Amino acid sequence: ISFFIVLTYLFAAFETPYILGVTHPRVLSVLVFDTYTTETMGTIVEKSMSNVNWEKVENDKTHYTVSVSGFVPDLYGNVKITFDVNYVDDLVYGKIVSVVYDDEMYTDDFTIAYVMGMLTE
Repeated sequence: ISFFIVLTYLFAAFETPYILGVTHPRVLSVLVFDTYTTETMGTIVEKSMSNVNWEKVENDKTHYTVSVSGFVPDLYGNVKITFDVNYVDDLVYGKIVSVVYDDEMYTDDFTIAYVMGMLTE
């Protein structure tokens, strides 16, 4: 399962409208995510992280920066995932912009995909 998520992320940005509750547009990464899991990001975090902390910063009325952090036993470390979230009409668009793993920030597609793969396994 993780392999397919990582592979898809390498070819398309892992935008997360499905994770945030929106099923359109159906970009390739969302279709693959939908194929291998039916869970929301909240459920995934609840099952795979401990000591979870959610943070939200309002950039303007339709643009937010949302972060979730906690300990991930499968990665043997603390992880913080930051999303760029935009509301357009009734749709919500989100994209992972960074992952912090044991105090080191990563913005490359491979690391983000790897962490998401570990969380959804």
